[in-house]
Amino acid sequence: MHILPKKSFILKTGMTTSEVRTLLLSKTEPKKKLDFFFGCSTDKPFCGEVGLFDFKISAVLQYRNSFNPIVIGKVNPSGSGSEISIDMRVSKSVKIILLIFCIFAAVIDSFAAAIAIATGQISLLLASLPSCIFILLAAFLITCFGFRIGAKRVEEELRTLFAD
Repeated sequence: MHILPKKSFILKTGMTTSEVRTLLLSKTEPKKKLDFFFGCSTDKPFCGEVGLFDFKISAVLQYRNSFNPIVIGKVNPSGSGSEISIDMRVSKSVKIILLIFCIFAAVIDSFAAAIAIATGQISLLLASLPSCIFILLAAFLITCFGFRIGAKRVEEELRTLFAD
């Protein structure tokens, strides 16, 4: 079971595995060390790494978007063409931010519980619990919504790129 958003799909194309690799290399800017902070600045649609039969790329945006999916793909020969298995996931930075939100919510709830027990005010505990749940739910929904928008755009771009 996956808690964080993820999308998987398979593209079938009439291109050979070497043609798929050549096309990906022509559309992908190699990743540099400072790309994590400043983003990849290129006129190519993707930034990342392309291997012989696999790739790990992300869409190039002219703005910062933490929810831009990481695309991990494997290219396998299939009949006269190729089959491209694609998994899209959230980036590590989003996972870290969500972890911080979870810790923040747990700390708030723990303090409220400790104060409520110490003062005997159970109503304080009952009031703090919905706010912590709201923080977690809001973080999760924002992540799902942002990821879904980016994943849809990247999937359309990949389907267009590998269309026969």
